[in-house]
Amino acid sequence: FTSRNGEIYQICWFLNNSDYDGRLKMVRDTLKIPEPYIPLDSFPGERGYFYNKETGEVFDVGLGDSLREFLGGNMKSRWNGFNEFIEWFFDI
Repeated sequence: FTSRNGEIYQICWFLNNSDYDGRLKMVRDTLKIPEPYIPLDSFPGERGYFYNKETGEVFDVGLGDSLREFLGGNMKSRWNGFNEFIEWFFDI
């Protein structure tokens, strides 16, 4: 899905038509992302959105200090719920 805020995965399509599970494992292994977090995009421009499937929060994470803060559990989510993120992403 695309908007003025970028592009996010259509996760259901990717699950059925690609190696999404392999990509997810690669991202988790490379960036050391914990299990409950699901990437919502391909991390373009060294930034990405991550959904926490346990809390429903969405994080806007960049490489460097932002990633260290995120992995250390010190980052506050940018959106408290997935619906808030979708409303922002699609400007609705």
